[in-house]
Amino acid sequence: MAALERLRGLCRSGSADAPTPISCQVELQKLMWEQAGPFRSGAKLLSAQRRIVQMQRELSSLGIGSEREFNLDLQDWFELRAMLTTAAAIVKSALARTESRGAHQREDFPAPDDALLQNQVIESKNDELVTRWIAPLRLPS
Repeated sequence: MAALERLRGLCRSGSADAPTPISCQVELQKLMWEQAGPFRSGAKLLSAQRRIVQMQRELSSLGIGSEREFNLDLQDWFELRAMLTTAAAIVKSALARTESRGAHQREDFPAPDDALLQNQVIESKNDELVTRWIAPLRLPS
């Protein structure tokens, strides 16, 4: 019952002129393409990170249509929440990799750095994204 009450609260929380979840999805897609796309820089990534955090804080105030059996705004809200988590992980990982390697191209670090020839792991711990590096697996010769 508590979960249903939280859902009902979401449907009542936004004002009539608040942005909709779908408009925020479009903004996030544009932000990720322009700031964290194929060619990135630390400045662009930090700008994207700040906006993603701000969007996560604004989630509860988005305009979600009134309750009905199939609420597309509510579905879009959950998709946006997942998209923001994914975007935050991508940006955090990209900031930590201060080199260019493969499809990851940093304009401010154009060359590969063999010290970073490792696998990066990102995980959620206590609602915080944490990154760490592990050595790649080596197959026996």
